[in-house]
Amino acid sequence: MNAGEKVLDRLYSRDFQCDAEWSIRKPNTFRWWAAEHAQTVWIEKEVSPQPGQTGYVVSIATDFIRGIKVPEHLVPSPLKPMMCFASMATPIWLPEKGEIRLVSKMVVHEQNWLPVTLLFVTQQAVDRKSTRLNSSHLKLSRMPSSA
Repeated sequence: MNAGEKVLDRLYSRDFQCDAEWSIRKPNTFRWWAAEHAQTVWIEKEVSPQPGQTGYVVSIATDFIRGIKVPEHLVPSPLKPMMCFASMATPIWLPEKGEIRLVSKMVVHEQNWLPVTLLFVTQQAVDRKSTRLNSSHLKLSRMPSSA
């Protein structure tokens, strides 16, 4: 098991305590529903952080807001108010889907995978709390019945 797979396995099994009924797990990725908001965790790509070292970019995306329409001339503005609430995640605007996601990425390798996993857990707990507090009046990402 490589460092990226170790991060995904620990997040899924131990730290997020995902349950098969509320998650979809595939090789190198999983999606789970943490209360009202779905999160997707995946190994994005293999990288070489230092010569001779193999690392992996692990990403986590939290669905923040869905089903919004913003006029083209206002596209950057839906992100500005959220910047003060995001800890280590960047708000990403997906205009074609009418969604805003909070996305975090970290490079993991054999020497840092456990501390990075613990940092992800702490950061995601803060972002999930912020997400709940700041989107309680908006349309949320619900688990589809077909999942």
